[in-house]
Amino acid sequence: MSKHKLLIALLFINSIIHNAIANEDSWVIGLDADMSSLAVEGGVAIQNGIELAIEEINVAGGILGKPVRLIIKDHRGNPARGIANLKAFSKLDNLLAVVGGVHTPVAIAQLPYIHQAPVVYLDPWAAGTPIIKHDYQPSYTFRLSIRDEWAGKVILSEAKKDLCPSLHLLLERTGWGRSNERSMTEAAAELDLKLSGIEWFNWNSGIFAAMVEKLNKENVACVALVANSPEGVDIIRNIAKLAPSNRPKIYSHWGIIGGNFIESVQLPTLKKVSLKYLQTIAFNSPKTPRGKRLVERYLQKYGPTEGHNAFSGVVHAYDLVHLLALAVKQSGSNHPDKIRKALENIPQHSGALKEYQYPFTADNHEALSQNDYLMLKFDALGYGQEQ
Repeated sequence: MSKHKLLIALLFINSIIHNAIANEDSWVIGLDADMSSLAVEGGVAIQNGIELAIEEINVAGGILGKPVRLIIKDHRGNPARGIANLKAFSKLDNLLAVVGGVHTPVAIAQLPYIHQAPVVYLDPWAAGTPIIKHDYQPSYTFRLSIRDEWAGKVILSEAKKDLCPSLHLLLERTGWGRSNERSMTEAAAELDLKLSGIEWFNWNSGIFAAMVEKLNKENVACVALVANSPEGVDIIRNIAKLAPSNRPKIYSHWGIIGGNFIESVQLPTLKKVSLKYLQTIAFNSPKTPRGKRLVERYLQKYGPTEGHNAFSGVVHAYDLVHLLALAVKQSGSNHPDKIRKALENIPQHSGALKEYQYPFTADNHEALSQNDYLMLKFDALGYGQEQ
Protein backbone atom coordinates (compact mmCIF):
# COMPACT_ATOMS: atom_id res chain seq x y z
CA MET A 1 0.00 0.00 0.00
CA SER A 2 1.35 3.45 -0.94
CA LYS A 3 2.04 6.07 1.73
CA HIS A 4 -0.86 8.23 0.52
CA LYS A 5 -3.36 5.34 0.41
CA LEU A 6 -2.30 4.29 3.90
CA LEU A 7 -2.77 7.87 5.12
CA ILE A 8 -6.28 8.05 3.61
CA ALA A 9 -7.16 4.74 5.27
CA LEU A 10 -5.93 6.00 8.62
CA LEU A 11 -7.97 9.18 8.21
CA PHE A 12 -11.06 7.05 7.49
CA ILE A 13 -10.49 5.06 10.67
CA ASN A 14 -9.94 8.32 12.51
CA SER A 15 -13.36 9.57 11.35
CA ILE A 16 -15.04 6.36 12.52
CA ILE A 17 -13.73 6.75 16.06
CA HIS A 18 -14.28 10.53 16.07
CA ASN A 19 -17.51 10.43 18.06
CA ALA A 20 -16.14 7.98 20.62
CA ILE A 21 -13.07 10.14 21.17
CA ALA A 22 -15.16 13.29 21.43
CA ASN A 23 -17.09 11.86 24.37
CA GLU A 24 -14.12 10.57 26.31
CA ASP A 25 -12.72 12.31 29.36
CA SER A 26 -9.99 14.01 27.37
CA TRP A 27 -9.19 17.24 25.57
CA VAL A 28 -9.22 17.41 21.79
CA ILE A 29 -6.95 19.35 19.44
CA GLY A 30 -8.29 19.40 15.89
CA LEU A 31 -6.05 19.40 12.83
CA ASP A 32 -7.67 20.69 9.65
CA ALA A 33 -5.12 20.42 6.84
CA ASP A 34 -4.38 19.04 3.40
CA MET A 35 -3.58 15.42 4.20
CA SER A 36 -3.92 13.84 0.77
CA SER A 37 -3.58 16.40 -2.02
CA LEU A 38 -1.18 19.17 -3.14
CA ALA A 39 0.47 19.85 0.22
CA VAL A 40 0.35 16.48 1.95
CA GLU A 41 3.97 16.69 3.15
CA GLY A 42 3.20 19.94 4.94
CA GLY A 43 0.05 18.45 6.46
CA VAL A 44 1.93 15.40 7.71
CA ALA A 45 4.72 17.60 9.12
CA ILE A 46 2.17 19.60 11.13
CA GLN A 47 0.56 16.36 12.33
CA ASN A 48 3.95 15.03 13.45
CA GLY A 49 4.70 18.20 15.41
CA ILE A 50 1.35 18.07 17.18
CA GLU A 51 1.81 14.39 18.03
CA LEU A 52 5.28 14.96 19.48
CA ALA A 53 3.99 17.81 21.65
CA ILE A 54 0.94 15.84 22.81
CA GLU A 55 3.13 12.89 23.80
CA GLU A 56 5.20 15.15 26.06
CA ILE A 57 2.13 16.83 27.52
CA ASN A 58 0.41 13.54 28.32
CA VAL A 59 3.55 12.00 29.85
CA ALA A 60 3.67 15.03 32.15
CA GLY A 61 0.07 14.47 33.29
CA GLY A 62 -1.96 16.11 30.55
CA ILE A 63 -3.70 19.48 30.88
CA LEU A 64 -5.76 20.18 34.00
CA GLY A 65 -5.65 16.47 34.78
CA LYS A 66 -6.92 15.30 31.38
CA PRO A 67 -5.00 13.72 28.50
CA VAL A 68 -4.99 15.37 25.09
CA ARG A 69 -6.00 13.68 21.83
CA LEU A 70 -5.63 14.68 18.20
CA ILE A 71 -8.47 14.43 15.67
CA ILE A 72 -7.51 14.94 12.02
CA LYS A 73 -9.70 16.19 9.20
CA ASP A 74 -8.54 16.47 5.58
CA HIS A 75 -9.67 19.59 3.69
CA ARG A 76 -7.61 18.63 0.59
CA GLY A 77 -6.94 22.30 -0.13
CA ASN A 78 -10.67 22.98 -0.60
CA PRO A 79 -12.05 26.03 1.31
CA ALA A 80 -15.62 24.69 1.47
CA ARG A 81 -14.39 21.43 2.96
CA GLY A 82 -12.27 23.40 5.43
CA ILE A 83 -15.32 25.35 6.62
CA ALA A 84 -17.31 22.14 7.04
CA ASN A 85 -14.46 20.58 9.04
CA LEU A 86 -14.24 23.65 11.26
CA LYS A 87 -17.98 23.52 11.98
CA ALA A 88 -17.69 19.86 12.98
CA PHE A 89 -14.79 20.59 15.32
CA SER A 90 -16.62 23.51 16.96
CA LYS A 91 -19.40 21.17 18.11
CA LEU A 92 -17.01 19.23 20.38
CA ASP A 93 -17.45 20.22 24.02
CA ASN A 94 -13.87 19.24 24.82
CA LEU A 95 -12.19 21.09 21.96
CA LEU A 96 -9.17 23.23 22.87
CA ALA A 97 -8.24 24.64 19.47
CA VAL A 98 -8.02 23.86 15.76
CA VAL A 99 -4.62 23.82 14.09
CA GLY A 100 -4.64 24.82 10.42
CA GLY A 101 -2.61 23.67 7.46
CA VAL A 102 -0.58 24.97 4.54
CA HIS A 103 -3.17 26.68 2.34
CA THR A 104 -3.86 30.39 2.86
CA PRO A 105 -7.09 30.36 0.77
CA VAL A 106 -8.64 27.80 3.12
CA ALA A 107 -7.70 29.75 6.25
CA ILE A 108 -9.03 33.02 4.82
CA ALA A 109 -12.33 31.37 3.90
CA GLN A 110 -12.62 30.05 7.46
CA LEU A 111 -12.18 33.45 9.13
CA PRO A 112 -15.89 34.35 9.41
CA TYR A 113 -16.79 31.07 11.10
CA ILE A 114 -13.70 31.08 13.34
CA HIS A 115 -14.95 34.34 14.85
CA GLN A 116 -18.65 33.48 14.75
CA ALA A 117 -18.28 30.22 16.69
CA PRO A 118 -15.71 31.25 18.08
CA VAL A 119 -12.85 28.77 17.73
CA VAL A 120 -9.22 29.30 18.75
CA TYR A 121 -7.34 28.83 15.48
CA LEU A 122 -3.59 28.15 15.49
CA ASP A 123 -1.66 28.65 12.24
CA PRO A 124 1.69 26.81 11.97
CA TRP A 125 2.20 27.35 8.22
CA ALA A 126 -0.18 29.39 6.03
CA ALA A 127 1.55 32.73 5.40
CA GLY A 128 -1.20 34.96 4.01
CA THR A 129 -1.18 38.30 5.82
CA PRO A 130 -5.02 38.49 6.17
CA ILE A 131 -5.12 35.36 8.34
CA ILE A 132 -3.94 37.57 11.20
CA LYS A 133 -4.37 41.09 9.83
CA HIS A 134 -8.16 41.33 9.63
CA ASP A 135 -11.07 43.31 11.07
CA TYR A 136 -12.50 40.64 13.39
CA GLN A 137 -12.35 41.73 17.02
CA PRO A 138 -11.45 40.12 19.26
CA SER A 139 -9.25 38.00 17.05
CA TYR A 140 -9.11 34.23 17.57
CA THR A 141 -6.37 33.53 14.99
CA PHE A 142 -2.79 33.06 16.18
CA ARG A 143 0.19 32.36 13.94
CA LEU A 144 3.61 30.88 14.55
CA SER A 145 4.87 30.95 11.00
CA ILE A 146 5.89 33.28 8.19
CA ARG A 147 3.81 36.34 7.25
CA ASP A 148 3.78 37.37 3.59
CA GLU A 149 3.82 41.05 4.44
CA TRP A 150 7.31 40.54 5.88
CA ALA A 151 8.43 37.58 3.75
CA GLY A 152 8.60 39.61 0.56
CA LYS A 153 11.36 41.84 1.89
CA VAL A 154 13.44 38.88 3.10
CA ILE A 155 13.16 37.11 -0.27
CA LEU A 156 13.90 40.22 -2.32
CA SER A 157 16.76 41.26 -0.02
CA GLU A 158 18.46 37.95 -0.81
CA ALA A 159 18.07 38.63 -4.54
CA LYS A 160 19.55 42.10 -4.15
CA LYS A 161 22.44 40.69 -2.10
CA ASP A 162 23.15 38.35 -5.02
CA LEU A 163 23.28 41.39 -7.35
CA CYS A 164 20.14 40.57 -9.31
CA PRO A 165 19.63 43.49 -11.75
CA SER A 166 15.86 43.01 -11.61
CA LEU A 167 13.30 40.42 -10.55
CA HIS A 168 10.39 38.78 -12.35
CA LEU A 169 7.52 37.54 -10.14
CA LEU A 170 5.97 34.10 -10.71
CA LEU A 171 2.79 33.98 -8.60
CA GLU A 172 -0.04 31.49 -8.18
CA ARG A 173 -3.44 33.03 -8.84
CA THR A 174 -4.84 32.73 -5.31
CA GLY A 175 -5.22 34.89 -2.21
CA TRP A 176 -1.72 33.76 -1.25
CA GLY A 177 -0.28 34.90 -4.57
CA ARG A 178 -2.05 38.26 -4.39
CA SER A 179 -0.83 38.74 -0.82
CA ASN A 180 2.73 38.24 -2.05
CA GLU A 181 2.24 40.55 -5.02
CA ARG A 182 1.49 43.36 -2.58
CA SER A 183 4.35 42.56 -0.21
CA MET A 184 6.93 42.06 -2.96
CA THR A 185 5.93 45.19 -4.84
CA GLU A 186 6.30 47.20 -1.63
CA ALA A 187 9.61 45.51 -0.81
CA ALA A 188 10.98 46.17 -4.30
CA ALA A 189 10.24 49.87 -3.96
CA GLU A 190 11.86 49.99 -0.53
CA LEU A 191 14.96 48.10 -1.72
CA ASP A 192 15.18 50.00 -5.02
CA LEU A 193 15.00 46.69 -6.91
CA LYS A 194 13.31 46.75 -10.32
CA LEU A 195 10.42 44.34 -10.98
CA SER A 196 10.56 43.35 -14.67
CA GLY A 197 7.12 41.73 -14.78
CA ILE A 198 4.62 39.29 -13.26
CA GLU A 199 3.47 35.89 -14.54
CA TRP A 200 0.30 34.46 -13.00
CA PHE A 201 -0.62 30.75 -13.04
CA ASN A 202 -3.36 28.49 -11.70
CA TRP A 203 -3.07 25.24 -9.79
CA ASN A 204 -2.60 22.23 -12.09
CA SER A 205 -1.84 24.59 -14.97
CA GLY A 206 -0.14 23.36 -18.13
CA ILE A 207 1.46 26.67 -19.08
CA PHE A 208 4.86 26.31 -17.46
CA ALA A 209 6.96 25.34 -20.48
CA ALA A 210 5.61 28.34 -22.39
CA MET A 211 6.04 30.60 -19.36
CA VAL A 212 9.69 29.63 -18.87
CA GLU A 213 10.36 30.03 -22.60
CA LYS A 214 8.92 33.57 -22.37
CA LEU A 215 11.33 34.30 -19.49
CA ASN A 216 14.16 32.92 -21.60
CA LYS A 217 13.31 35.14 -24.58
CA GLU A 218 13.16 38.18 -22.30
CA ASN A 219 16.56 37.30 -20.78
CA VAL A 220 15.17 37.25 -17.23
CA ALA A 221 18.07 36.77 -14.81
CA CYS A 222 16.22 36.32 -11.50
CA VAL A 223 12.71 35.23 -10.49
CA ALA A 224 10.76 35.28 -7.23
CA LEU A 225 8.52 32.23 -7.03
CA VAL A 226 5.33 31.85 -5.00
CA ALA A 227 4.01 28.36 -5.64
CA ASN A 228 3.04 25.11 -3.98
CA SER A 229 5.03 21.97 -4.66
CA PRO A 230 3.36 20.66 -7.87
CA GLU A 231 3.63 23.97 -9.72
CA GLY A 232 7.09 24.64 -8.27
CA VAL A 233 8.28 21.26 -9.53
CA ASP A 234 7.08 21.98 -13.09
CA ILE A 235 8.62 25.45 -13.16
CA ILE A 236 12.00 24.27 -11.87
CA ARG A 237 12.10 21.30 -14.25
CA ASN A 238 11.53 23.65 -17.18
CA ILE A 239 14.15 26.13 -15.99
CA ALA A 240 16.62 23.24 -15.65
CA LYS A 241 16.09 22.43 -19.35
CA LEU A 242 17.44 25.84 -20.42
CA ALA A 243 21.07 26.33 -21.37
CA PRO A 244 23.12 26.85 -18.18
CA SER A 245 23.86 30.49 -18.96
CA ASN A 246 20.14 31.19 -19.53
CA ARG A 247 18.79 29.72 -16.30
CA PRO A 248 17.43 32.47 -14.03
CA LYS A 249 18.24 32.38 -10.34
CA ILE A 250 15.19 31.36 -8.29
CA TYR A 251 14.18 32.93 -4.97
CA SER A 252 11.21 31.00 -3.65
CA HIS A 253 8.64 31.27 -0.91
CA TRP A 254 8.44 28.09 1.13
CA GLY A 255 5.27 26.69 -0.47
CA ILE A 256 7.38 24.43 -2.70
CA ILE A 257 8.40 22.26 0.25
CA GLY A 258 4.81 21.54 1.36
CA GLY A 259 4.59 18.55 -1.00
CA ASN A 260 6.90 15.81 -2.29
CA PHE A 261 9.26 18.37 -3.80
CA ILE A 262 12.67 16.66 -3.69
CA GLU A 263 11.21 13.30 -4.68
CA SER A 264 9.43 14.90 -7.65
CA VAL A 265 12.17 17.23 -8.92
CA GLN A 266 14.98 14.71 -8.30
CA LEU A 267 18.39 15.77 -7.07
CA PRO A 268 20.19 15.70 -10.48
CA THR A 269 17.67 18.25 -11.81
CA LEU A 270 17.85 20.34 -8.64
CA LYS A 271 21.63 20.60 -8.96
CA LYS A 272 21.21 22.33 -12.33
CA VAL A 273 19.43 25.39 -10.93
CA SER A 274 20.28 28.15 -8.48
CA LEU A 275 17.46 27.95 -5.96
CA LYS A 276 17.10 29.61 -2.56
CA TYR A 277 13.94 29.33 -0.50
CA LEU A 278 12.41 30.89 2.59
CA GLN A 279 12.42 29.03 5.91
CA THR A 280 12.57 29.52 9.66
CA ILE A 281 14.78 26.55 10.54
CA ALA A 282 17.26 24.21 8.90
CA PHE A 283 16.71 20.57 9.87
CA ASN A 284 20.39 19.95 10.60
CA SER A 285 21.01 23.10 12.65
CA PRO A 286 18.33 23.83 15.29
CA LYS A 287 19.13 26.88 17.44
CA THR A 288 17.83 25.87 20.88
CA PRO A 289 18.41 22.94 23.27
CA ARG A 290 14.74 22.01 22.96
CA GLY A 291 15.05 22.13 19.18
CA LYS A 292 17.97 19.72 19.25
CA ARG A 293 16.00 17.31 21.45
CA LEU A 294 13.03 17.60 19.09
CA VAL A 295 15.18 16.64 16.10
CA GLU A 296 16.39 13.56 18.01
CA ARG A 297 12.84 12.54 18.94
CA TYR A 298 11.64 13.20 15.41
CA LEU A 299 14.34 10.94 13.93
CA GLN A 300 13.59 8.21 16.45
CA LYS A 301 9.86 8.30 15.73
CA TYR A 302 9.65 9.06 12.00
CA GLY A 303 13.05 8.15 10.56
CA PRO A 304 15.78 10.11 8.75
CA THR A 305 13.99 10.85 5.47
CA GLU A 306 10.39 11.52 6.50
CA GLY A 307 9.62 15.06 5.32
CA HIS A 308 12.77 16.72 6.64
CA ASN A 309 12.41 19.70 4.30
CA ALA A 310 8.99 20.46 5.79
CA PHE A 311 10.47 20.32 9.29
CA SER A 312 9.46 23.92 9.99
CA GLY A 313 5.86 22.64 10.02
CA VAL A 314 6.85 20.15 12.72
CA VAL A 315 8.58 22.78 14.84
CA HIS A 316 5.89 25.44 14.46
CA ALA A 317 3.08 23.03 15.34
CA TYR A 318 5.07 21.60 18.25
CA ASP A 319 5.70 25.05 19.76
CA LEU A 320 2.09 26.15 19.16
CA VAL A 321 0.66 23.14 20.99
CA HIS A 322 2.92 23.74 23.98
CA LEU A 323 1.88 27.41 24.03
CA LEU A 324 -1.76 26.30 23.87
CA ALA A 325 -1.19 23.96 26.82
CA LEU A 326 0.29 26.82 28.85
CA ALA A 327 -2.71 28.99 28.00
CA VAL A 328 -5.28 26.35 28.98
CA LYS A 329 -3.49 25.71 32.27
CA GLN A 330 -3.36 29.44 32.93
CA SER A 331 -7.04 29.96 32.09
CA GLY A 332 -8.26 26.81 33.86
CA SER A 333 -10.79 26.29 31.09
CA ASN A 334 -11.27 25.35 27.46
CA HIS A 335 -13.57 28.33 26.87
CA PRO A 336 -12.30 29.98 23.64
CA ASP A 337 -12.34 33.50 25.02
CA LYS A 338 -10.40 32.50 28.14
CA ILE A 339 -7.82 30.63 26.06
CA ARG A 340 -7.49 33.63 23.73
CA LYS A 341 -6.79 35.98 26.63
CA ALA A 342 -4.34 33.53 28.18
CA LEU A 343 -2.43 33.14 24.90
CA GLU A 344 -2.06 36.92 24.82
CA ASN A 345 -0.46 36.87 28.28
CA ILE A 346 2.20 34.14 28.20
CA PRO A 347 5.37 35.96 29.34
CA GLN A 348 8.01 33.44 28.31
CA HIS A 349 8.44 30.01 26.72
CA SER A 350 11.55 28.03 25.82
CA GLY A 351 10.51 26.62 22.47
CA ALA A 352 12.09 24.39 19.87
CA LEU A 353 12.42 27.24 17.38
CA LYS A 354 13.43 30.06 19.75
CA GLU A 355 13.14 31.58 23.19
CA TYR A 356 9.81 33.39 23.17
CA GLN A 357 9.18 36.57 25.15
CA TYR A 358 5.46 37.34 25.09
CA PRO A 359 4.94 35.38 21.85
CA PHE A 360 1.44 36.86 21.57
CA THR A 361 -0.13 40.01 22.95
CA ALA A 362 -3.54 41.61 22.56
CA ASP A 363 -2.12 43.71 19.72
CA ASN A 364 0.10 41.08 18.09
CA HIS A 365 -0.94 37.53 17.21
CA GLU A 366 2.29 36.81 15.30
CA ALA A 367 4.79 34.79 17.34
CA LEU A 368 7.58 35.34 14.79
CA SER A 369 9.04 38.39 13.08
CA GLN A 370 11.08 38.72 9.90
CA ASN A 371 14.20 38.45 12.07
CA ASP A 372 13.28 34.77 12.47
CA TYR A 373 13.25 34.07 8.71
CA LEU A 374 16.08 32.37 6.78
CA MET A 375 16.95 31.80 3.13
CA LEU A 376 18.22 28.25 2.57
CA LYS A 377 19.74 26.25 -0.29
CA PHE A 378 19.44 22.52 -0.85
CA ASP A 379 22.66 20.62 -0.20
CA ALA A 380 23.87 17.60 -2.20
CA LEU A 381 21.53 15.30 -0.24
CA GLY A 382 18.49 17.55 -0.59
CA TYR A 383 18.60 19.01 2.93
CA GLY A 384 18.03 22.72 3.50
CA GLN A 385 21.25 24.44 4.45
CA GLU A 386 21.94 27.96 5.73
CA GLN A 387 24.16 30.24 3.64
